[in-house]
Amino acid sequence: MAVDPDGSDASFGDIQYSILSGDTSNHFAIDASTGQITVRKALDFETDSSYDLVIQAKERGGTNSASATQTINLNDVNDEWPACTSYSFTETVAEDEVADFVVRALGCSDDDAGTTLTYTIASGNTVLFKVEGGSLKLKDSLDFETDQTHDLTIQVSDGDASHNREIVGTVTVGGVDEGEPIYTQNVYDASVSESEATGHLVATVVANDPDSSASADGEVSYSFVATYSEFVLDEASGKITLAQQLDRETAVSHTLLVKAEDATGSNTATVSVTVLDANDNTPVFQLNPYSGSLNEGDSTGTLVATVSATDGDDTGNNYGVVTYTLNSGGAAGALTGTTVVVVTVNTVNEHDPIFSPITTNVNIAENDFSVGDVIATVTASDADTGSDGQFTFAFVSAQSKFSLSQRGVECDLRLEQALDFESGDTTFSVEIKATGILLGAITQRINKHNLCLCCIEKSELFFAGMASPAMFIQYTTQHKQPKYMMFHSCLNMM
Repeated sequence: MAVDPDGSDASFGDIQYSILSGDTSNHFAIDASTGQITVRKALDFETDSSYDLVIQAKERGGTNSASATQTINLNDVNDEWPACTSYSFTETVAEDEVADFVVRALGCSDDDAGTTLTYTIASGNTVLFKVEGGSLKLKDSLDFETDQTHDLTIQVSDGDASHNREIVGTVTVGGVDEGEPIYTQNVYDASVSESEATGHLVATVVANDPDSSASADGEVSYSFVATYSEFVLDEASGKITLAQQLDRETAVSHTLLVKAEDATGSNTATVSVTVLDANDNTPVFQLNPYSGSLNEGDSTGTLVATVSATDGDDTGNNYGVVTYTLNSGGAAGALTGTTVVVVTVNTVNEHDPIFSPITTNVNIAENDFSVGDVIATVTASDADTGSDGQFTFAFVSAQSKFSLSQRGVECDLRLEQALDFESGDTTFSVEIKATGILLGAITQRINKHNLCLCCIEKSELFFAGMASPAMFIQYTTQHKQPKYMMFHSCLNMM
């Protein structure tokens, strides 16, 4: 309540009230005229136990004001229920645990301030169990042979019976472990063919536990000590099977360490797996293709090429022994590899070039031919094939009056300079050779063609009834050391 000296004057009195701060959640309201504070919505002691409200009193028409702090304290009431992390449980306690052993922390709380929860075992064995400090504990040791399980109902109270909670649980009594599993043998030997498929049984390991299988101490489980990607182990039965097909060429054996484990102890056994060979590798040639060569005259038994293949299988059982044949396929069940051998047959230069025909007659007058004209044509052949049968034409000795132009197997003798009988151009001995193309170390083969040319004055051709002057050509062809003869006759009519 605020007092203004101006009383209820409309301009300078008539106080108006408002909440300036302290109520961020709008829990309170204030009457502007009377200053009466009321609650707008439910309060929660557990959220805020007190509020400091700053109240302003201000003249209705003036500018003067005053403020004061109003503290509001909340009184707590039992409006929260006990809450537990779980309202049911199952626990196992070994029979050798002693008094005050914590079976389970019940995890209960109450949001009301200052509330103390009480626990009561509503049903169950209160001689063996108790609740202290919010935890279920043993009053005395349990006995597996007397009772294997105990059912309990625990009541949780905050003082208001309508708020009571119940936790229901079962405690299983575990027998005392009398020893770890013992394998029937320390080393297990097994053999598996590399052809066996996934899922094939490799071996079964067995370990016996002195404890009863009704308890965790007597339950034996199996596991690999390391990772063996090729194998699968059934943890309950101890059966080892193939996870994938084995490859003897990668590993001829595998050593597996298998652990047999109960609740508190374990033992290890060794499984030695030998991988048996199967014919699963095809021979592989080092090259594909191979190459070899023969000369066309080589005799039977001449080495053409040598091939080589390898096989990844074991040679001890002949799976890895490789034999060779030119025929396709092999013995029944055998795997075969193939390659290609490319054999090149080389020709042999066996023949000399041969000129044809043997004799050629040519009539020449000094003015019948111009420079560049063909005077005579010779033809040669070679019985060899390919490049061995190719040849070129050339003069045996240099010629100034004549030139050669080759057209395949023919060669034209052309006039390079005009002939003049008066200047002594009467008789010419021209020797032409046909030379095989030289390849590698093959002996070059040559034959020669001999030409004899006679030239007369043109006026001499007009004597009637007289034989014309002529060129007579004769040649011989002999291998390596060609011999030739030249014969010519010139007739001059006066």
